[in-house]
Amino acid sequence: MFVAIVDIALKPGTEPDFTRAFLDSNKEISKSDGFVCRRLLKSGDGSLRVMVEYDSREEFEKMHQGEIHEKWHKILTSHMSKMPSPRFFQVVAQ
Repeated sequence: MFVAIVDIALKPGTEPDFTRAFLDSNKEISKSDGFVCRRLLKSGDGSLRVMVEYDSREEFEKMHQGEIHEKWHKILTSHMSKMPSPRFFQVVAQ
């Protein structure tokens, strides 16, 4: 299992629109091969992260090279105050 955790920072006042777009994007991205789940997380201090799980890094990267990712990346990053900061993990125990 492959996991991406992405720190994001939104422009002030855009969280409701971002959240709606995130939910809409999940409807399309979830159809990609190897998709397990994709969640928007909010911590107690208000910081936001996206957690994405795929069966493999190869399937995750394949999705990232596709038109669906390109479309939604443009829409979602338009709400961000800076580019997302991803970290990648391989699940070693579950």
